Amino acid sequence: MGKHWRRSWTGVFLCTLSGTVFGQKPIDTLRVDAAIVEVLRIPTPVQRAPGALYAIGALQLQNGVSPDIEDALNMLPGVKMETRGVGGSRRIQMRSSGLRSPFAVRNIHMLCDGFVLTGAGGTSPIELWNPQWMHRLEVLLGPTGAIFGGGYGGALVASSQAPFSGAKTGFRVRSMTRLSSTGRSDQTPSGLAMESGFSITESNTSSDWKLQSSWSDNPGFRDQESNQKRTLEVHKRWLSQPHILHHVWTGLLQASWDLPGSIVE
Repeated sequence: MGKHWRRSWTGVFLCTLSGTVFGQKPIDTLRVDAAIVEVLRIPTPVQRAPGALYAIGALQLQNGVSPDIEDALNMLPGVKMETRGVGGSRRIQMRSSGLRSPFAVRNIHMLCDGFVLTGAGGTSPIELWNPQWMHRLEVLLGPTGAIFGGGYGGALVASSQAPFSGAKTGFRVRSMTRLSSTGRSDQTPSGLAMESGFSITESNTSSDWKLQSSWSDNPGFRDQESNQKRTLEVHKRWLSQPHILHHVWTGLLQASWDLPGSIVE
């Protein structure tokens, strides 16, 4: 079984363009009424829509031993996340949303800092998240998650940083390294899993930026259970006007997993 490599670039650039066009003749057009999509059978304001919502803070997210959000999610009723070994291939069940998704994480809408990460095919790249660098995670169970988009299982809404306040000016550097045993009987380096990373943050009254990187290597306890991941992210936030905040996020993911039973060799 070979290794499968997945590379992902995520970038968002905000730009406004205005102008006036002269000399064009009017063109006959057909005006179509706006389409309205109702999430619930009975129209209900979002603030009053019934649903189960759980909020997980940074302390709970960063207190687990797994390099993903498995430990944090498994504390919630109605949610079950499982992986093939530490950091391995992931499955998430939110009110039985994974019954028809034997591969990857499907039927769950995934957002981070307001950016939609779920692809057009319905697959959510949950491997992008490392709980050590997350500030908050909200879990919305059931069909009410359609408020954020498609996915009858619910929605995962994350924040990588604290809300921008502009009240503090400073420079912060943070790093972490963890070693753990895979459970193998041999005492060679192949029996150790490593996770490491760092972040640099600088802020002032009108803007801030953050650079963070992480990497993990796990040889696995069983054959075909090894995995490794490298991430690099740059966040830039600034205020152009009072109460108007812009956020540019650029990220790189390079990872590989041994996936027994994969449909692609």
